[in-house]
Amino acid sequence: MKNSFEYRSYLVSNESGRYVARPKESDDFCITSVYLLRILRSVDALWVALDQIGTTAAVTMPLWIREWLANPVDFIDLDLANGAEPPSAPVQIISFPTHKVAYIGKSAATA
Repeated sequence: MKNSFEYRSYLVSNESGRYVARPKESDDFCITSVYLLRILRSVDALWVALDQIGTTAAVTMPLWIREWLANPVDFIDLDLANGAEPPSAPVQIISFPTHKVAYIGKSAATA
């Protein structure tokens, strides 16, 4: 199953047990991780880095961004960049909800 949503001009999807973020206007670059929060924070970091390139604040960028700026590649595995071992099999990830979620109020729950 492939589910996706947009976050800060990136399309984030769940593909074979990993989250993948691709810029909406290009398929030439992607960021991947088993952790959704890591993907979202990396997109945030890339946007912040745009303002820091060429300034003294550039030293505060995450190492993976500095390495990518020095040697751009089409694929970044954030888990490997953070010292994780490569996965041996796809990770089971909870899929995005496909049904509306109903809220049951206190009065309905006690009736």
